[in-house]
Amino acid sequence: PLQDVQHGLRNVQHFRYLKEKLYPNLPRAILIFTDGCARFPDEKEAFNVPVLWLICKGGNADMPWGQVIQL
Repeated sequence: PLQDVQHGLRNVQHFRYLKEKLYPNLPRAILIFTDGCARFPDEKEAFNVPVLWLICKGGNADMPWGQVIQL
């Protein structure tokens, strides 16, 4: 199913995919590889699914919510 998500989407669209394609069968966690330079949805858009932001070297690790790992 995740191959349906297009490359280069803003983080907001990842969570829209959860709502439109996966709800109510949500994953146990979400891992997002990003440079941290995109718009972020409200935390409620994650439907209480834990989110781990994996930030590339030199990326913005100042995430508004979730857990962060700087790569």
